[in-house]
Amino acid sequence: MNYIFALSYLIYSHVYTLFFLQAAFLTLGGFMVWKFCEYERLNVYFAWFFFLIYWLHPEWLNGDKYDFRPDAALIPCFFAMIIMMKANKYKCFILFILIILGLKGSFSLILIGLSLGIMLQKKWKYGLTLFTISAI
Repeated sequence: MNYIFALSYLIYSHVYTLFFLQAAFLTLGGFMVWKFCEYERLNVYFAWFFFLIYWLHPEWLNGDKYDFRPDAALIPCFFAMIIMMKANKYKCFILFILIILGLKGSFSLILIGLSLGIMLQKKWKYGLTLFTISAI
């Protein structure tokens, strides 16, 4: 995934390019939180609440001031992966798993924990796939 960031940096090699990408991912994260709330048929007030909680989180609020972190792409990819699982889009689900694992190696622990939760929901195909790909 860092290669995608490198390609955008190749187009315009300035630090503002990376800050723009991080801001775009943070914006997309808020959008994905909203879409997840819509997909779960939550009330609009709950959607606004979760959207504001996401935006007011100190890590994201001050995240783009000093350094670039590819972790900002985690939340949009994470929610997109869960939405793809609930929509039974298996190939897109695997694609987002690979994107998340490409961001940072330590995210595999988060995905292994999520796979156990998915298996508790009796979605064995998705849970075992997530566990297998994350454990490798």
